[in-house]
Amino acid sequence: MWNLSVFERESGNFVREYELHDMDGPTLTELFDIRDNLDPVESRENPVPVAKLHKLASHLNESVTENTSYNYYVGLSAD
Repeated sequence: MWNLSVFERESGNFVREYELHDMDGPTLTELFDIRDNLDPVESRENPVPVAKLHKLASHLNESVTENTSYNYYVGLSAD
């Protein structure tokens, strides 16, 4: 299951997690134009810039408020 995880930027404390539907590695790579040679997107937490959160809207069942004091990451969990 793919999730959007939210953490406080300053403290690193976990804030919230959102489930993403209809998401997979190729979709994530295309949405955020990931072109690096690091590990596959499925095996890591992928940072999401606040300005690009809107690209995930069609994969969320609820809205996410853009907050510059948070860090956002998309990752695959084992759940």
